[in-house]
Amino acid sequence: MKVTKDAIIDEAIAILEEKGDDPQKLTIRELAGRLGIGVGLVNYHFGSKEVLVNRCVKKMIMSIVEEFHKVRTSLAYMKPKEKLNYLCLMTFDYLYTKPNVSKVALIYDLGNTSNDDTTSELIDAYIPIVKDCKPSYDDQKAYLIASRVIYIIEQSFLRTDVIRLRSGVDLSNSEERKEYLENLLKDLMK
Repeated sequence: MKVTKDAIIDEAIAILEEKGDDPQKLTIRELAGRLGIGVGLVNYHFGSKEVLVNRCVKKMIMSIVEEFHKVRTSLAYMKPKEKLNYLCLMTFDYLYTKPNVSKVALIYDLGNTSNDDTTSELIDAYIPIVKDCKPSYDDQKAYLIASRVIYIIEQSFLRTDVIRLRSGVDLSNSEERKEYLENLLKDLMK
């Protein structure tokens, strides 16, 4: 049986989910054993555990991006800004629901920026939503607003403790996170 890169990623995701989304608990030896392959094959395809974990995290987060498109369509009854708020909160909540893999993905993206990293894909998913809110915006302006929204959400998540210490806002609390996000969007979408 030939084991593909996608099969390795899917099994690694299954292990991550079983272990509370903690990348530290994923071992290449366990992964290879579950797939009935050698450790060398995993290393051949990915080079390192870090690269494998990031491919897994990207696939997990991209499933959320795909969900955005479905949700965006199903929320047709909402005004564009309400929809943007809802989808941003969905993104923010995802980070707190899966904090371990989210931190890995965001930190990896900071050190390995590209036009198709997880952050860039997320920004691209937001561009049509921003344009719905501001029809006069061209792609470049919508990109700038979408990138600001995503960068602030991501950095706020990574700096939750500092924000709590300096401002008293506890972003790990869903109600405070929602209020924080509403204020952010008001400022950015004037």
